[in-house]
Amino acid sequence: MNRVFDVYVLESKNYSYKLKITPEGEFQSFYEKEYIGIPSPIEQNKRHVYLLDLFLRDRDILPKRLGVLMRPRFYSLILVSPKSVISRPPEEKFDTGPVIKADTLRTRIDQQVDKGNLLSDLSSISKVCSSATLMETARALARFHKPKKIDFRARFGLAVEKPRSVGLRDY
Repeated sequence: MNRVFDVYVLESKNYSYKLKITPEGEFQSFYEKEYIGIPSPIEQNKRHVYLLDLFLRDRDILPKRLGVLMRPRFYSLILVSPKSVISRPPEEKFDTGPVIKADTLRTRIDQQVDKGNLLSDLSSISKVCSSATLMETARALARFHKPKKIDFRARFGLAVEKPRSVGLRDY
């Protein structure tokens, strides 16, 4: 999130080798000598953006200027390993632009800022907020974060070890 409320929603995927995207938008990952179909991370991140937008509006987290809600502009990016080999269809068949290697993230954001047009730049200037407002908004959003707790012992069927009593003879 930046001071003009551009929000980058990043989906990271652990595709370390080959990733193929078909002209129909289907994703395939290379696994044990063959490609297998996988859920579309682009569609997954679109759902994340949609839900985040609803959440921000529902919880009244975003600041207002002159009584008007400062609406964010969302950018969806899918980050894959820099070691991945990505096979892409022609852009006119299916836009794979959101899928990038993780080490190019900074460059992508810089390019996004550089390619802004006059109309969006004027709109953005009217939305510039202070660093304090940005931090307050980010902290308000972060307060809702609840890390998922996983019971790995139960997940893998491991018994809980009972501590053995230690007596003086053990030393």
